[in-house]
Amino acid sequence: MKKFLAGFAIAVLPALMGAVPAEAQPAAPPAAAAPTPAAPAPAHSAARTDHESAAGVTLEVTELKRTSGDTLTLKFAMSNTGTTTGYYMTDTKVAETYLIDAANKKKYMTVKDSEGKCVCTKGSEYVKPGGRVSVYAKFPAPPPEVKAISVNIPDFIPMDDVPISQ
Repeated sequence: MKKFLAGFAIAVLPALMGAVPAEAQPAAPPAAAAPTPAAPAPAHSAARTDHESAAGVTLEVTELKRTSGDTLTLKFAMSNTGTTTGYYMTDTKVAETYLIDAANKKKYMTVKDSEGKCVCTKGSEYVKPGGRVSVYAKFPAPPPEVKAISVNIPDFIPMDDVPISQ
């Protein structure tokens, strides 16, 4: 009796449950191709190479944008791929960051507030091994025809031709 029930289950139950042999099944409609997302604009980055105290720390400009009040806002991130040493980005270093407009031969220092302090990230930011820290600074905007500029951050290699977004 057990053999009969097992044979019955194998032969009859799939038919009762709507199972159809593969060759009798209608073809599935072709899957629509997923749209390919636009690739993000490449970020500008420079490895820190001039001070042994921060081996493995890299810097990336995440945004350089014209903003209200005829200013530019520079946002950048530091990543520490090292395993033993951290790095301090102090507000003094951020305040000493500058931009160079090579076409007009002009240097732009950070914007200062009414107390003479930079309009930038305040305090020291510690980038621990494996960590990432983001900071910002404001600058006077170059003329509208300037579409790219050199970014110079203390302890890092200058980054030339960084595009300015609107």
